[in-house]
Amino acid sequence: MRGRTMLVHRAALYAAVVAVTLLPPNTSRAQVAAPGSHVRIVPLNGGPRREGTLVVMMNDSITYRPGLSNTTLTMPMDSVRQVFASDGLRTRTGRTLRSGLIGAGIGMGSMISLGLLSCHIDNHDSSCGLGFYVAAVPAAVLGFLTGALIGHSHYSEDWERVYDRSQSTSLLIGPAPHERLAVGLSIPFGSPDNTH
Repeated sequence: MRGRTMLVHRAALYAAVVAVTLLPPNTSRAQVAAPGSHVRIVPLNGGPRREGTLVVMMNDSITYRPGLSNTTLTMPMDSVRQVFASDGLRTRTGRTLRSGLIGAGIGMGSMISLGLLSCHIDNHDSSCGLGFYVAAVPAAVLGFLTGALIGHSHYSEDWERVYDRSQSTSLLIGPAPHERLAVGLSIPFGSPDNTH
């Protein structure tokens, strides 16, 4: 009975090893980042992110220059969770639109508030504040344009993930209760996204 159990354990282990070797390589795990790119490195231990200029990225290490320094630092890839490469500075349409809407709200709100205030002060006039209410529409348009220009002038950096440790296939082998062997296979699904 014990010999048959060992045979089943070995067969499961061999099947798992064969399955891992037959899986296609995960192409999203490591992409090419050009030397000279601005990179952001996320350490595996959860420490602070590091940014700098990429010197070289290899399978076992990454070398970069932090900030504006000429000194190079090398980190083993075993201590890196993710690497992002800068995709350049861009303006965001959402930020521009949001800033424009805030400006429109401020322009229109200001005119309506002035209209209400004028009615409170001069409550005998039936057309009190009418000029302010009419002026609310051009004020909203002017506020929208001003806000949109301010939002459009703000640039933010886009990042593309070029390395992700969690995107690798893993074979997990360990003991199980009653002298059994547990075999697990971790296969990632999905594609990496961008960070901002």
